[in-house]
Amino acid sequence: MSFVGCSAAKRGCRSVKDYLEGKSKERIGIGMQTVSPDIGDPEHWDVEMDDIRECWCKNKPGQRTYYHFVLSTEKQDSPNYTPEVIHDMGVKFIEIISQNGKFAWIADTHTPATDKAFKERRHEKVNQNMHTHMIMNAVATDTGEKFHLDREDIKKYKKLAEDLAHEYGLKSFIDITEEKSNWKNRMSANLEEVFSRNDIFSRNDMDEALKVKGLEISRITGTGTVTYKDSDNHKMKSSRMKNFDDDSINRLIARNKYARMKAQQLQKEKQEAAAKGKARMMAEKQREQEERNIQQIKKKKQYRHDFSR
Repeated sequence: MSFVGCSAAKRGCRSVKDYLEGKSKERIGIGMQTVSPDIGDPEHWDVEMDDIRECWCKNKPGQRTYYHFVLSTEKQDSPNYTPEVIHDMGVKFIEIISQNGKFAWIADTHTPATDKAFKERRHEKVNQNMHTHMIMNAVATDTGEKFHLDREDIKKYKKLAEDLAHEYGLKSFIDITEEKSNWKNRMSANLEEVFSRNDIFSRNDMDEALKVKGLEISRITGTGTVTYKDSDNHKMKSSRMKNFDDDSINRLIARNKYARMKAQQLQKEKQEAAAKGKARMMAEKQREQEERNIQQIKKKKQYRHDFSR
């Protein structure tokens, strides 16, 4: 997912440099790094940032030493979605936040391939989005001024990320969030319709009903969680929705089978009742016919008797 992240540290820059370069040493894809102009030795930017704080006597234990920003951009169908564009956007982002270089910074952009070997070695999930790490010193290079950050600033930075995304021809973080909300709502609505059907009597029927809505089941866990996938390869787990897990599917099938059985039983009873009613009516007609025959015979006998006299 796309997001803007920010955290403050209270330790030297060596640890975050090791973290970033831990990936760099095993990079398979593109990895780009840019440092602010006031960093004289890009290879040792961590030492220079620490020296700046030490020079201004603002490197004591417990004090904030640097800020770590992350600008992560979800994969999207756009010709502008390239490592170079993502990196340029990250550089512009940190240039503005650092007040045009008042605070020293570095920007390091990674791709999924960049992270692959490093993450797999540590048994961590690979970040599938291109993203830029930005490290900014907490003390101004020329004045020794401390950088201050509050909640309102974070809101401004998120707005800045939105504006930059539009400027670089990319979907903004809000646009992507709204799109996610839209496809999730569509998927939930389609599942509601599927689970309200009364003609699903088997798993095959369920698969066909989902297919009509452009959905399919991609996975069912041992605990009964179902992952649904739409035609655009969006996925959502039943645990994030209501009543769409494996037990719900079983209940739907059982409910429809029971309803069908009751309907068939009722139909059979109606047919049997109709057959019995027809038989009674035929028997009644037969008795009436027999009664008429008897009356006719009696009339004939009476007629003969009268005639013989």
